[in-house]
Amino acid sequence: MKVGDYRLELVRPDGRPFHQLRDTEGNFYVVAVPGDAFNVQLSRSSASSSTRHPKKGNVPVHLAYLKVDGRDVGIKKKFSRGSQTLTFLGFLSHGDLNTTTYESFVFAKPAVSEDDNQTSPDSQTGRITVQVYQGISAGRRHSDYCAVASSTSQPLRSIPSLPDGKKFFLAPSLTTTGGQVTHGSGFSSEKYVKDPSHPQAVASLTLRYETPTTLLLRKILSPSNPAHVKVLDAFEETRSQSLPHQQGNMNANVKEEPHEVINLLQPNVQDASEDWECDLTREEDPRWRKLPKRTDYVTL
Repeated sequence: MKVGDYRLELVRPDGRPFHQLRDTEGNFYVVAVPGDAFNVQLSRSSASSSTRHPKKGNVPVHLAYLKVDGRDVGIKKKFSRGSQTLTFLGFLSHGDLNTTTYESFVFAKPAVSEDDNQTSPDSQTGRITVQVYQGISAGRRHSDYCAVASSTSQPLRSIPSLPDGKKFFLAPSLTTTGGQVTHGSGFSSEKYVKDPSHPQAVASLTLRYETPTTLLLRKILSPSNPAHVKVLDAFEETRSQSLPHQQGNMNANVKEEPHEVINLLQPNVQDASEDWECDLTREEDPRWRKLPKRTDYVTL
């Protein structure tokens, strides 16, 4: 998805993007299944006029803050030049000026809780949100600076159990948990914070994510949409849902020869020199059908 100069997308660890689509209300969805690992990429294609033509010593810095399922991932990223791509590798476990350690992002099936207090129309489960703010320098970090996450393991996000009669596919079908340990570069020695003189976010982007089955049941994915068929075919759990559409296309390409229909009750309609057949399985009056004339007879 793209907002202004900023583009947010999820990619696999090898760089391949996930399928992404937009519903009729303008919400953007990533299609995934439990077990898929991913990185979050935020790109800026250009910059504001003040960044394109900076005054010496006065280059605006923008800071990106990421939340997954409403949880802060523990690290912010800095845009320091015009066109740039930032990659979030996972939930921060530990970091210093030399290296950082993360638990990679992995899609998982959410746990179900009986706690009714978790029921909220504003639930952040199944959402990835990035906000970009203008930042300023706040001095330099000491050489022994170290950041440690409050929890070294990301638990499964819980969702409330739905009341009887509630359609199950309206609940989030995925959450994000911590996966394999991965490493990144160390923190910058210079510290940056939000600029208090610019409290409003420069950009705010939200991606939702669900399984293909859930999006199909919500009618966000449609087997009648050729672009959606490609998405459905990419997942084993929904591959069969695209077959009726494909069969319809195949049938549309088959040209059926017209047949003359003859009423059996009408006399003197048959010609002995022609071939006819009658369907006697019809619940209605039987009808004759004239067969195409054959030309492959052998004369003896």
